[in-house]
Amino acid sequence: GVVCQVFCSPDVNCSGHGQCSVTFNRLEMETQAECLCDPGFQKDNQIPGLLPVATCVAVVEEPYRMPLWLLLLLAVGVPLLCCVCSLLVVLWVLAYAEARRVRAMAQDVDKLLTAYNADNADMERGKLEINADLCVTTPLPPDAPT
Repeated sequence: GVVCQVFCSPDVNCSGHGQCSVTFNRLEMETQAECLCDPGFQKDNQIPGLLPVATCVAVVEEPYRMPLWLLLLLAVGVPLLCCVCSLLVVLWVLAYAEARRVRAMAQDVDKLLTAYNADNADMERGKLEINADLCVTTPLPPDAPT
């Protein structure tokens, strides 16, 4: 019969974890073979009529499901923490560079003041000479001899 023409074995086609089933329509030659998998197993693909027949593979169940708070912490918290740390590092570098610039300016001012004081050390208040032009024009009285 038709069933004898289609090779379907539970050990070969269903990897030993299910029953091989052949369906046909009366005496027509068009048949379909499929595996009816045991509990805990499923077909490796769900396409009907595929040759070779889909085998049964074990269903892997994950025993651990990550809590939502941990998923959000890893998906949002860690990248956010990295961004904040990067921003803080950039701000620290900018502040450090500005502080170095201010210290360099303070050293330049100190050098200038030291040089100025050294150049003007001989000028004390008591020794300071004042050159003034004492020839100031004033109007003469009318009876003054000219």
